[in-house]
Amino acid sequence: MNTSDYLTVSSWLQRPWMSEMLILILALTIYANTIGHEFTQDDAIVIYDNQYTQKGIAGIRDIFSRDSFSGFFKEEGKDQLVSGGRYRPMTLAVFALIWELVGETPWVFHLFVLLSYALLCVLIFRVLRVLQFRLVTEYSHFALVATLIFTVHPIHTEVVANVKGLDEIWSLTWAVLALLSAIMYIEARRIIFWLGSLLSLFIAFLSKENAVVWIVMIPVILW
Repeated sequence: MNTSDYLTVSSWLQRPWMSEMLILILALTIYANTIGHEFTQDDAIVIYDNQYTQKGIAGIRDIFSRDSFSGFFKEEGKDQLVSGGRYRPMTLAVFALIWELVGETPWVFHLFVLLSYALLCVLIFRVLRVLQFRLVTEYSHFALVATLIFTVHPIHTEVVANVKGLDEIWSLTWAVLALLSAIMYIEARRIIFWLGSLLSLFIAFLSKENAVVWIVMIPVILW
């Protein structure tokens, strides 16, 4: 690649929407094969063998009022076999809604998970790009390169290929959105961004409990 070609590519990548399209297409391409997969063993817990998910919309009330494993074990007390229990109602409610619409159709669930992952990657790029322009004076490809590494890293394979992995994806998605909203609040001082940050963090908690680390991470990043 000669100098003029490099400058052309560099100029192309400096357009945020082009970089976002690259990230989106890459994420969808490398995991497109998951759309044809069936449900996995872990999916039984939250989807095809969960009595509340299978109720569709009618089961959402039970999903939010009970331990996340109770719909699978179906016997009082067995949902506590895992120490401390689990309360992750948000993604179960999403699965119940999808079940209401299409029933036991694995490819629709996998497609939803794939789209969620692709949008997460784009969101990470947006946040890194915002932080990048506050840490360096010149344009660099740090945000794009870091996001591309995240997108293609094989450590995410199980999360994307396993429909149950939506809890991990949504937990991070809403936590990152909470960070972005907090940054926007600091810049614009509009209460709507502060409320949006709190709401996003709350949804992240309802997706998976490991989002609690962002209570510390967001203030540290803002500092």
